[in-house]
Amino acid sequence: MSPAFRLDSIWPFFFLVLCLQDTHAQTTVDISIESNPHFIGWYLGPTGTQALTDPNTWTTSGTYAAGCSGSACSFATLCTANTLFYNNNESLVCTSARCYTMTIYETSPYGGPSASNLFCAQAWNANTVYRELPASSTTSSRQSRAPTFEDHQRH
Repeated sequence: MSPAFRLDSIWPFFFLVLCLQDTHAQTTVDISIESNPHFIGWYLGPTGTQALTDPNTWTTSGTYAAGCSGSACSFATLCTANTLFYNNNESLVCTSARCYTMTIYETSPYGGPSASNLFCAQAWNANTVYRELPASSTTSSRQSRAPTFEDHQRH
């Protein structure tokens, strides 16, 4: 004879499933920010989708991108030995930080063309971002704050 089915022995399992379902509840992402001149792209993080912006006007030149103010704009094109090298022959050592490269694709997943933004930061997770999301994109309702471009320390 088999033992009787006991709800109290499987309750922890159902509670865990209900909690997991709640953390993955889906809502629609507002894409109106894509027309903002400060908009960099969308970071698809482990806890949700985050729009990244720059305090300056986001600009691309060839395969490089940067936030630019005024008419002159320089782009970091290489990072070697924790030093950024710019297209205007200047360089910058990332002191108390490290070099990061963020690749910005036109569409998700990995739709070209793409541009790279090289910068110094204390910590950075958004290494791949997208200018446009597919129409069916969603985000978690329990979204924690993903890093924004303003969070990294420019030196």
